[in-house]
Amino acid sequence: MLNDGSLVLLEDNGRFLFISIDVNGYNKNPNRLGQDLFIFQIDEKGKLLPMGVPDSYYYSSTAAYCSPSSSGSMNGAGCTYNALTDKDYFKNLPK
Repeated sequence: MLNDGSLVLLEDNGRFLFISIDVNGYNKNPNRLGQDLFIFQIDEKGKLLPMGVPDSYYYSSTAAYCSPSSSGSMNGAGCTYNALTDKDYFKNLPK
């Protein structure tokens, strides 16, 4: 946990290192992937990838991991890139 309350989690799955960040802390809602919880990946070459870019673990050309209408358990896992690059991303989150 950082001084501002945000939470950083590290996970090594044996192939990739995942860095998950809950930007407002685990004590504050919504605690949902793609809304306040975002995932990055460090690949085999040491490159930092926001989830949702091609070659990231949670990338799908069909938006399976970043869809405003999906109820899948991993929906939101691939939204990090969109959150970083789409100026209207947070205006269009599901309620």
